[in-house]
Amino acid sequence: MFLDVEWVMARIKETDKVMDLDLLPYDTRNIAHPNIPESFGKNDWLLADFRSHSFWETISDKEYDFIIISDTLEDIRDPLYVCSQMIRCAKAGYIECPSKFIECAKGSANDTYSGWVISAG
Repeated sequence: MFLDVEWVMARIKETDKVMDLDLLPYDTRNIAHPNIPESFGKNDWLLADFRSHSFWETISDKEYDFIIISDTLEDIRDPLYVCSQMIRCAKAGYIECPSKFIECAKGSANDTYSGWVISAG
């Protein structure tokens, strides 16, 4: 089921402490929704390996009001561990993964990889 980004954002209060898990640094982030203003900047961006136990050990139970992870869990070795830590560390959250079809299909015959690949140019 696909949820509209506005539906997800409506569940986050302006005062909520939010963690958005991503594998990329701030400067390479994909601005998927340019009509929604970002509520963070480069100084708020934490670059860490959220797949590692040592990262999660630094976060207290229910420290965050909301955690978001989008199009990432399907690409990591132990998604169940990350999910268990998200549940422990946040009061609420949102998980988005591409469909099985998208993950198994190529966008075009010339693509090297299957799955949701964002073009560099």
